[in-house]
Amino acid sequence: MSGGRASGRRRGPGARWLRVGLITACAAAAYVGIRHLPTGTNLSKLDPRKKDTNPIEFCDPLRPLFMPAETIPSAVTMTVAPVRPEAGRAVELHFTLRTLTGDPVGPQDLLPSHTKLIHLMVVDPTLTDYEHVHPVPSGGRGSWKVEIRPRFGGVYRLFADFTPVVTQRPLYAVADVVVAGRAAKPEVGTVDLTKGPVVAVGPYRFELIAKHEVKTGTTPGDLALTVTRADGGLVPMQPLMDAFAHLVAFDAKRTGFAHMHPLETDITHLPHPHHPTLNFKMALPNRGRYVVWAEVRLAGRDTFAPFWFEVKR
Repeated sequence: MSGGRASGRRRGPGARWLRVGLITACAAAAYVGIRHLPTGTNLSKLDPRKKDTNPIEFCDPLRPLFMPAETIPSAVTMTVAPVRPEAGRAVELHFTLRTLTGDPVGPQDLLPSHTKLIHLMVVDPTLTDYEHVHPVPSGGRGSWKVEIRPRFGGVYRLFADFTPVVTQRPLYAVADVVVAGRAAKPEVGTVDLTKGPVVAVGPYRFELIAKHEVKTGTTPGDLALTVTRADGGLVPMQPLMDAFAHLVAFDAKRTGFAHMHPLETDITHLPHPHHPTLNFKMALPNRGRYVVWAEVRLAGRDTFAPFWFEVKR
């Protein structure tokens, strides 16, 4: 990062990210004192001293992270420029990322994760409208832009998922944007993931099945995502951001998210042409209602399917 200003001296990137690490370490310690640490909180892993580790391991499918964006404030803030988006219309958002000491977070400060510097998950209050988009640099240091297409009105929440170069640990930032228009009708039902619920999207059938009941805790459970066609035809699955599928889970109150990737990491090995199945690990910190959005690329088109479920214990 470019040098910040304090006491008239310029500071290097190591010093600034060291402060980020210390701030987040203190936040994690305080959180542990209040309650058991949620599974995989990235803040407990933020250690700027470890600079020689391959960052790919921090997107480990075996250790999914639920990012507690509301419970533990991030060491990076996201500020969205004033805008008046309307439901049903595309809008370009401009925002800045800064450390708590005001230093900008630009593209040179971030590592690519699944081919992108920032993954931005955009959800409405009911979690029935979801987008996964990728901001690009805009103008000055720490400035970014991205286009979103909100379908409904309400306070949309933006979850940014990224990895700083110095820490090589996943981090997040969160912001809200008010969209004018009619709100979506909330989803009221839930499914039993152990019974393999199916969601139809066009000619495709998405099935998500849990090997065992989904429970809270630190031990990830097993999920399997299968995509088929109702007519038994070919499923033209293609790689999407260095994976054949992405799962993103949100709790109903939008306090955080988990961005999960399949255990099948070799994208040169194509899934079954008629019923591709991909396996995931998932761990969630609290009881309550959740939704998992599955995203795959089929015949060049990104396709999404939601699964609502409840964690009872």
